[in-house]
Amino acid sequence: MKEKSSTMKKKVGNTRAVINDVGKQLTALRGIFDRELTSQHCYTIDERSKILIRDSEKLNVPFTSNEWDRITGRNEGNKTDNELWTKNDPLGRKMHVL
Repeated sequence: MKEKSSTMKKKVGNTRAVINDVGKQLTALRGIFDRELTSQHCYTIDERSKILIRDSEKLNVPFTSNEWDRITGRNEGNKTDNELWTKNDPLGRKMHVL
């Protein structure tokens, strides 16, 4: 009986280790995927912003965050660059706002 219990505990331990390993691999894969999406999104916003800034300079019109609202689809209102580009996450770190 004790041998069966010991064998069962080993199997459960091995199963947990496999599940934990798969979880770590999925987390790493998601991180790679998220970075790729973020990179593409930043590139798109950067390209659009270059066009808007170039056009606003030609027309001698100041570039405000209202243009960012149109680019990003957000309604942030007129904010400073720092307010527009960063926010605090729950852990207190500064993050880029896309």
